[in-house]
Amino acid sequence: NGEIPTKEMLDFPTIAEGVRGMAFIDSVVASSKSTEKWTEFKV
Repeated sequence: NGEIPTKEMLDFPTIAEGVRGMAFIDSVVASSKSTEKWTEFKV
């Protein structure tokens, strides 16, 4: 939208960052339950 973010706006994660973080946690849990060496990280 062309708005310059303030310091306060940059203090909190965005929705996209939150979704990526939750996807990472899901991948970690899936990896711990799996016998595979690698688990695909899907967002």
